[in-house]
Amino acid sequence: MKRLIVIGLIVVAIINFGGSALAFDVFTPGGESYVSQEDITYAETIFDQIKWDVSKAKTEKIITLTLPKVTKNYMWGVQKDNGEYIGIWLHWEGVYSGFGGENVVLNVTNPDGMGIYLSFFNYTNGKGIAQETFIYYPDSGVNYIPPEDRRAASADDNGNVTGYIDVWNNPAESWDAVITFPHKYMMFSDLDSSYWAYKVIYELTAAGYIKGYPDGTFRPNGNITRAEFAAIMSNLLKNKYPAGSKYDTSGMFPDFMAKHWAYEITNQLLGYMSREEATRIFGSKFLPDKKITREEVVAVIHAVLKNHSDFNNTVPKQVVFKDMTKARFADGIVFGVGQGFIKGYPDGTFRPQGNITRAEIAAILVLVNKAL
Repeated sequence: MKRLIVIGLIVVAIINFGGSALAFDVFTPGGESYVSQEDITYAETIFDQIKWDVSKAKTEKIITLTLPKVTKNYMWGVQKDNGEYIGIWLHWEGVYSGFGGENVVLNVTNPDGMGIYLSFFNYTNGKGIAQETFIYYPDSGVNYIPPEDRRAASADDNGNVTGYIDVWNNPAESWDAVITFPHKYMMFSDLDSSYWAYKVIYELTAAGYIKGYPDGTFRPNGNITRAEFAAIMSNLLKNKYPAGSKYDTSGMFPDFMAKHWAYEITNQLLGYMSREEATRIFGSKFLPDKKITREEVVAVIHAVLKNHSDFNNTVPKQVVFKDMTKARFADGIVFGVGQGFIKGYPDGTFRPQGNITRAEIAAILVLVNKAL
């Protein structure tokens, strides 16, 4: 399993030093009382001698980091992110551990920027003396991130972000504060913090239930197929409500063949509803590649959750959408509104036959995930 280090950067001030060295006070993770002043002084001296060469970063996708050779008792450690992101989770990989006195070549795996993490420690007593974070941006070179502008996030077993701390382990700003800086560690190139569903898309992605496209986009306004929705919903239910799968609905749709990529995972979802419910929603054919509608989504959610002990069928006193008479699954809409999963549009409509967008799916399923 990949080791993930959760880190969100609020960069209110970045210090650029391109291909030269930089003088700064090192950050000691355990506090200055944790290590000797001799160690700190030496670390500050040795960090001043670091050099970066970004001349080939754009053409050959490499950055050369020159680490000065250290005296006995000390060692360097270098990590970088490998370009894989899950919400605010960055996957870091170790690229060097040693005594310096050599060049370390870093492959630029993210064309928009890359995180680099340097550690310096006394290996005789195992104490970390310095931990420093940098970001390479194509338009500004290597930038140093001061300790006060670094954030770490904690998450539960399901990947839900539960809080933030600064480098001194004090409670930090909320999600909103973290995402206000438009840094280039956007997971998706077509999203920024001003988009209405930015937060929920990242939350659902961090939970592992939805993904972007190979080109780095999320396409929030794009539609989603029945099979794609089934895959997302099935994974969520397997993790949060495994006891709900009671039915054998395999082979019930003659058009849905085992060779389809979503065949197995869709049948896992269908196991949460009776054959009657499944055919009522989808008809006699599943049509896996057909775009799913807004009311079909809420009908599926109703079908799979209505018998869950945490959902007691509480409904609002009145659900009034101007176009409710057009809905085939009014009971699903009423359930969704009653549980707080869905809302209508500002004009008072629900648009039941409208194709649902990927952003809308994220907004709904984040709430379902939290409620389970």
